[in-house]
Amino acid sequence: MVRKTNQGQQTELVKKRLICHIVEKNIPVGGKLPSQAQLRTLLNVGSKTIQRAMKTLEAEGIIELREKSGTFLKKADAGGYRGRKIGLVSMRLPDSPVANILLQGIQLHLHDRGADCVIFLRDDAEMNTFDSMELFPGLERSIKSHAVDALISTVPLDEDAVALCKHHNIPLCYYGDRTCYDNTVSSCSFYPEAIGRLAAEGCRRPAVFLSSQTQYQHVRQELTDALKSFYGEQADEYIFCIDRDDNCIVSRETAEEKINDCLEKYLALPPEKTPDALYIPDDLIVSGIVLRLLLKNRPLPKLITHRNRQIPLGMPFPMIGWYENNIMDIAAKIVESTYELLQNGEKKQFFTIQLPFISNK
Repeated sequence: MVRKTNQGQQTELVKKRLICHIVEKNIPVGGKLPSQAQLRTLLNVGSKTIQRAMKTLEAEGIIELREKSGTFLKKADAGGYRGRKIGLVSMRLPDSPVANILLQGIQLHLHDRGADCVIFLRDDAEMNTFDSMELFPGLERSIKSHAVDALISTVPLDEDAVALCKHHNIPLCYYGDRTCYDNTVSSCSFYPEAIGRLAAEGCRRPAVFLSSQTQYQHVRQELTDALKSFYGEQADEYIFCIDRDDNCIVSRETAEEKINDCLEKYLALPPEKTPDALYIPDDLIVSGIVLRLLLKNRPLPKLITHRNRQIPLGMPFPMIGWYENNIMDIAAKIVESTYELLQNGEKKQFFTIQLPFISNK
């Protein structure tokens, strides 16, 4: 819906929406635009506002108004105008290749739709349950001034940020594993399934290594519940978290030390409690764990991990298999979901992405 302000602003917003429609629908030169009656329904504004916007575009040489025939596109590049401005809210994660490929993928898919991407980065490394707008310079101002048409967030924004977006009719699409947002894209939970696959392979003492990005409480609870059939109330002791005692992102400089600390706890288990299988949902962590076990001349347990198609790390060691993550497909789904909100209006929608399991047999 176009936000109604004064006449000049409203005309400019309608003009912008018309340009977005041309770009997003890939209307060719000579192609016909919707009728004024159709545009009234599409944009939810009156005929006079549409007429003013049309006259402006005609004066700029972008469209041609033909009496009794309709309105037609005159310039292939829409007069040099771009489509929508989409805000991308994220953390600065220089040491995370997955996060950086995802951000690049989102930007590429927005570019392909003729959109301009406005990035709001969070520099503070301390982890919060929810993030406030103050952590992202310019975000609150951009929402209030309608400098962006929609937001994509890869971090959990707090209630004030969500409420501000709703008040100013700025659609918000969240990517992550929180369930409190109206519009969410997330990967399916594979944790119980992975433990079940290990059990099906005859494993009787599975354990899990979690990285800093899979540390949320509900993830730990899912894994604890899945491991209870093996260990009862001691199940949580077989979940080794790389940064379990810290509330900050693990940097490259500290990751080695934290992996070593976790592995020492693992190796300290008595022989009768030593795991015979590992689920490690992080391709970088699994490589580090396997290398350390080999250096210590310890036998390798059966393994299941996650791998990223865009980061083809070599894993020359036996595995049951892995879940394959296509980061560019996820980016495409996030952008697609955002445009559905823009084109069809605000509604609750949840998209879950199923990762295929690749057997190593």
